[in-house]
Amino acid sequence: MVPWQLRTPRLVLTRISHAHLADLVALDADPQVMAFISGGEPNSRGQRDPSAATRG
Repeated sequence: MVPWQLRTPRLVLTRISHAHLADLVALDADPQVMAFISGGEPNSRGQRDPSAATRG
């Protein structure tokens, strides 16, 4: 897979990988974040599809 990155002076965007899984799980477990995605229902680590981190 070709690495992908976009940089600005204030932001770095990279392709999601398995290295991001812990951060994604933390966001998914936060009801205040999930209020905008699933009506406030948090997701557990078990609900996160690990292979989703590599879909491009």
